[in-house]
Amino acid sequence: MRKIRSKEDIEKWQRIKQTIIGVVLIFVMLSSIIGFGFFSSGGEENNGNGQIIEYNGYEFSVNENRLWEIQIEDQTFLTNFHPSETEDIVVDFNLGISYIRGSPLYYVNGNEYAVNVILYNLGRYATRNPQEICLDGEECDGDLITKDCLSNVVVFKEPINDSSETIKIYKEENCIFIEATSAQQVRAADRLVFKLLGIQE
Repeated sequence: MRKIRSKEDIEKWQRIKQTIIGVVLIFVMLSSIIGFGFFSSGGEENNGNGQIIEYNGYEFSVNENRLWEIQIEDQTFLTNFHPSETEDIVVDFNLGISYIRGSPLYYVNGNEYAVNVILYNLGRYATRNPQEICLDGEECDGDLITKDCLSNVVVFKEPINDSSETIKIYKEENCIFIEATSAQQVRAADRLVFKLLGIQE
């Protein structure tokens, strides 16, 4: 029988967990983004030769890890896909980086590399390290805190039809849902980054 814990014990455990996550998050992000290059499919080949391709007034270059790199306001952002490779993904809401800036950011876990796209590129705007949560109404493993869509949450979901290659990015209250197969979630996460940074409509 599972021991009932007090609210104080749960909050104490969450603080400890957040501290541990904060220590290892940078290492995880930096090591994981190197793997982004292995998920590239179609489009222009990232050959690490320093080529620069402009898109909507932004300059994208290929770095030594075959990732697309862009500088905005003296900050470096990394994606696996060039924006021209995500133009077919429809985003049906109008949000900018103010969605995150100055607020906590939470996520419901998906493809590891897709999550790290969000953590690396968007986590810097949140008031603290983004935290994995359990979305209210869902069953989750572990001791995750529960949040509803009154908080800023990026939710990764597998489509109901496992064979569907259609990617959907939509918003319900403050939750942004990325509905895509695991193999497509990295490209979808890049598309969300381009949207929130103002690179794509």
